[in-house]
Amino acid sequence: MIHQNENEIDIQEGTEVDTGFDTFLVKSGSNDESLTANIDGATITNGGVLIQVMDNDDATNGGMMAANDPANLNGSDMNFISTHTENTGFNTMENKPDGSQQLFTFSNGEYSGNIYNASGSDNSVYNVNDEENQLSRLGGTDLTVTFDAASYEGAIAQTAAIHVTYDGAKEIRDQGGYAYTKENREDILQYQNTEFDITHYYDIGHVANLINDNGSNTIEISLQDGSTWTVTGDSLISGITLADEESSVVVKDGCTLTIGEIVYKAGTYKADDFE
Repeated sequence: MIHQNENEIDIQEGTEVDTGFDTFLVKSGSNDESLTANIDGATITNGGVLIQVMDNDDATNGGMMAANDPANLNGSDMNFISTHTENTGFNTMENKPDGSQQLFTFSNGEYSGNIYNASGSDNSVYNVNDEENQLSRLGGTDLTVTFDAASYEGAIAQTAAIHVTYDGAKEIRDQGGYAYTKENREDILQYQNTEFDITHYYDIGHVANLINDNGSNTIEISLQDGSTWTVTGDSLISGITLADEESSVVVKDGCTLTIGEIVYKAGTYKADDFE
């Protein structure tokens, strides 16, 4: 889990990483958080999600300080808000970037698990612009993922996120960790976790995704040295670069890859197809 300041991760050849839910959980939007991660020849398994970028929910539950809290729970000018409370449904509003970057490079291996950037979509009650609590929305962060002499299978999407209960998180995992669409989002709203405090610390970080571009949660993909991306679920990204003729994108039957306004259906695509 990455949640503040500048970070570096180096996972070297021969390393095995096995996680029940997400492999990398990136919490952006506070303390100038950024990440540079290099994964080279590692074996990674997960519960369907390789990278989950989300807004830093540490800042909106169990330890958030806000001025003019009527409960005055710690008796000072900066008062302790003990409960995370979020609005029902997904926040799909446009947002601005916070200027931070998350950089991942996967090399020399076979990798799988979906990749989501839900930054800039936090829907907590306190994470708004108003005079009462003097807080502002967390901005989105840029996500750049490079595959170098590697094969990758999964869906990659810009998303909005809501917190879900542990049962909801298991339901999502059992479905393969896929993001919801506007058509089926009601299926997960029954599990939305709209209120919890620090005694439910284990609910922090459990989110569901809805495919959504909020203008700040960009995703740039780069394939180089013969890398392949097999698209196994509906995907939405900002841009893609194939650095050589050997690299390719394979969109499986029943899936779509949307880049900006262009939709790519089932088929195999090379560098010239994205120019």
